[in-house]
Amino acid sequence: MEFILLMILIMILVHLTGTVISFMKMTFPKRLGNLIAVYEAVFYMVLIALHAVTGVLYYLGVLYLVIHVLGGAYYVRGGLSKIQIANGLTYYGIYELLETIYLVLIL
Repeated sequence: MEFILLMILIMILVHLTGTVISFMKMTFPKRLGNLIAVYEAVFYMVLIALHAVTGVLYYLGVLYLVIHVLGGAYYVRGGLSKIQIANGLTYYGIYELLETIYLVLIL
């Protein structure tokens, strides 16, 4: 269980940072972003595989698992850089904030 808690804390740190830099209209450098994308996909796989969450939080975790496996693969392949919109980083920052709230809830 300590392993999951450490993974959650890392995720919270990553998502708080992602929220702040998105609102500043910045992104993680590509190499770091690739590592984060893989880590996030693995995190949700572990979270769901170990049934570390239950009830509604479990189903939200499954949703985040799908988002992070598909989105992470798309990000690593460079696809997300092709869909930049004017306020895209602000919207992404809001998404990151919502995910941060989820991560805090599962603590």
